[in-house]
Amino acid sequence: MEHIIMDIISRLEDVKQERRKMKRLMERWEQVSKCISSPSSAILGDKVQTNRRLLYFRRYLTA
Repeated sequence: MEHIIMDIISRLEDVKQERRKMKRLMERWEQVSKCISSPSSAILGDKVQTNRRLLYFRRYLTA
């Protein structure tokens, strides 16, 4: 019985960690999408910086 309770607790911890990961991922995605869609970056020709951020984000996704 005790090992079942411990298993449930560990699964809840896993869910908490996954939620934190997803929250961080969503925050980063918002930052990236702001960079992509911000008109000032297009006007200034800030494509290099945007591409760098996209590469970083892609690496983060695949990690």
